[in-house]
Amino acid sequence: MLPISARDRIRFTPPALAEQKPLPVFMLAPLTIAERAKYRRDLAMTAKQISHTAYQSALANAAKKYLSPVDHESATALLLADDDDSAAARFKLENQLIDACGELRELAVLRAYFNDMTVILAAKYALRGWENYPVAFESDSTGMVRDAAFNALPDAAIVELGFEALRLMSPTKDQEKN
Repeated sequence: MLPISARDRIRFTPPALAEQKPLPVFMLAPLTIAERAKYRRDLAMTAKQISHTAYQSALANAAKKYLSPVDHESATALLLADDDDSAAARFKLENQLIDACGELRELAVLRAYFNDMTVILAAKYALRGWENYPVAFESDSTGMVRDAAFNALPDAAIVELGFEALRLMSPTKDQEKN
């Protein structure tokens, strides 16, 4: 079920905590328009976003610089492929290029950090409380979970909460119609 109001709460148990007794339940809420703006601001201030196009261009430039002309053409085709069959080979080639090219390595690190922070901040912004967890939920005057309480959660649970929060921010086309 997709909530229709920021006042709605979704009860969610991260799979990483599914074996814990009693079962912990976390309350997540969709963000208001102002909270989404703050989330995007905090994300932009925390991590630099590297566009997919810029990253692909850097990969292609690294392939051109570090590979022979024959290998460059096949590598570029592989890097631009968007099918599951070539995913493993594409991943291997991308990592080889990252190892060879310092500038690309820096972009890859920035991109990974941005992706990590997207999930972590989404969890922090959407989290409104929890039940049956050994650490007390504490929030600040704005309702945001305090760092001490948030950081007491296992990393895997934070990631799962973040993905659920992002799902709440991104309704499907069918959900938008309702």
